[in-house]
Amino acid sequence: PEPGPERLPALPGDDADPAFAACPPPPAPPALPDPVLLEGGQVRISWLPAGGTEHELGRFEQTGDAEPAEVLFRGRAEAITLPPGAAGWVRVRSLAADGRPGRWSTGALIPAARRTAAAPAAVDPQAVIDVHVALLRLAARRGDALAVLTLPPDWTAAQVAGHRLALRAALGAGEPRALASGTLVHSWPRVPSAGPQLVSAVPADGALAGQLAAIAVTRGAWIAVSDRPLRDAIDTTGAAGDRAAVEGNRYVTGVRGVTWDGQDTLAESGDDRPVNVRRLLALVRRAALQRGQDTVFEPNGPILWRAMHRDLEALLGLLHERGAFRPERAADAYRVDVHGTDGRGDDGRCICELRLAPSQPMRFLTVRLERRTDGALAATGS
Repeated sequence: PEPGPERLPALPGDDADPAFAACPPPPAPPALPDPVLLEGGQVRISWLPAGGTEHELGRFEQTGDAEPAEVLFRGRAEAITLPPGAAGWVRVRSLAADGRPGRWSTGALIPAARRTAAAPAAVDPQAVIDVHVALLRLAARRGDALAVLTLPPDWTAAQVAGHRLALRAALGAGEPRALASGTLVHSWPRVPSAGPQLVSAVPADGALAGQLAAIAVTRGAWIAVSDRPLRDAIDTTGAAGDRAAVEGNRYVTGVRGVTWDGQDTLAESGDDRPVNVRRLLALVRRAALQRGQDTVFEPNGPILWRAMHRDLEALLGLLHERGAFRPERAADAYRVDVHGTDGRGDDGRCICELRLAPSQPMRFLTVRLERRTDGALAATGS
């Protein structure tokens, strides 16, 4: 094998003294294939001799070492098995009949044993509820963030539904805004991975957050990501045909691939229940705050109010042109009111009120066609 990232070049040999030209040359270095990692961490090393009667296998700790840190083997065999834990590089050389050593071969890296993942610890359902409640309250306090929540991949649909009810019980009475500031997605998508698993599950919250960010950059935060295939996903951890968690958002496998089915926050009702509506409101809030910061030291009065009115109306007009609001007429889609508390602004207060009519995601009606074992077809709708 040629020298490379896991190969070292052969070490130079000593030139023969002309006075001893009649002596036979030392044996050529053997060919050293890549070591093979065996089960349990053992390493199998073999070589193909090019001459000599015995062979010597050395372990080198550094890539530039000219002499081995230790000799692992000396004898007539052409392969050995190293115990687990060996590290460094190996080279092999052949010995002539009179004991003269030949040149060391190219160096091969000793492969490290694969680390086995520790068994996942049992998840405390109450701890998950506490973490999710804290995240929802944080997102609600900020007002411009969406908490994307998920659950362990092995949780059943019944556990997911129970967790959703527990969140509503903890926050629904006095904190409805917190429920509208987060969404719960389950189950996890599965993607190809290196052996030996071949397929591994990836967290659903990370996948959804990536899709939300991508659609916000390319089209807008008010665009729903439902029914958009997830790249590289094969299937999900959810059981096929499991409809128990239909109320929530989940990744499902269909003819188009793995897609997000659902578009709701945890809120039980309200115009801001859809995820894309919450993200649109967060976008408008951030933009309004950014524009408001530029006017902090401006004199308060009608001149400032008209300037802010024009600026905010231009912002909402741009969003309306891009489809963020539902009505076709701008007068029906949004409204901007800027005024002071006393009509003149003598108290230093300026109030901006933005009224919006966000675009709502289309609700899909499900028509299920089932072919029964007797050949009959049955159609049901919801």
